[in-house]
Amino acid sequence: MLVEEATSRFFDEYLKRGSKAYRREKFSRLSEFLNWVETEKKVKSLGQIGTKHIIDFWRSHRDYSDNTKHKYWLAIKDLWDFLDFAGVPPKPLLSVELLDKEKKRAIVQESFEKTFTDFGAALRESMRLNRIELMMLSNSTGIEPRIIG
Repeated sequence: MLVEEATSRFFDEYLKRGSKAYRREKFSRLSEFLNWVETEKKVKSLGQIGTKHIIDFWRSHRDYSDNTKHKYWLAIKDLWDFLDFAGVPPKPLLSVELLDKEKKRAIVQESFEKTFTDFGAALRESMRLNRIELMMLSNSTGIEPRIIG
């Protein structure tokens, strides 16, 4: 139903630019997105699509390459503009950003697994994880570096 509504409103008016191959690709991407939103999120109208739906779409399609995600985002952005929604739709996390998140999670998990009996060791580990230098901590707390370190 969403695809039919989009076909009558959006595709007939808005997608008359670019090559036929490009328009076909954009149509198939938007059709897949709209079918997903309709089946998974039970959205009945184009006006009901919101940022939460797009974020959930990105989460369920994390396996796409960065290039493919960007092409989907461009298609969704065109629909977003056509529907006169404010701003831009949420962008997908790229592989590099996902890797950074995974590394941060691993570091946090590693630090939670450690138990410290010495306050100084715990403080030094926290400084290492948060990349805080001894002098910065000393200046911000007012404690002498020899006591901290």
